[in-house]
Amino acid sequence: MECPPEKSTTIIAGVIEQAGYAVRSCEGPHARHGCELIDDGTCVLVSEADVVVNMLGLRRDGAPVVEAVRNRRRPPAVVVEAYDRDVEEVDFDAEGVTMLESPVRTDALFAAIEAALESRGDAGSPGTP
Repeated sequence: MECPPEKSTTIIAGVIEQAGYAVRSCEGPHARHGCELIDDGTCVLVSEADVVVNMLGLRRDGAPVVEAVRNRRRPPAVVVEAYDRDVEEVDFDAEGVTMLESPVRTDALFAAIEAALESRGDAGSPGTP
């Protein structure tokens, strides 16, 4: 899960874990540090994930991270939190990405994770969002 600290990363991760998923989280690129995936093309969190849940905001840091995830040789499924205006205003190819309407509701988050897993053929088996 890629989520900036101001979005209560630990609370969101805890809710996902209670549903039986293993969760690893990252704050994404920001002023204190870059993003290994963008900078070096590698990230152990992404390489071990079945699903990447991106809550960074497409107009902020999210779009480049999503593109870097999708450009991997064997990319995990991707769920992206976005307001409608984000998708319209950002040059973003949403094909193959499960969109999650913001503000995020718990039931919608789980539905998006399951849809992303299903797109990989992994539905019904909790993995690592």
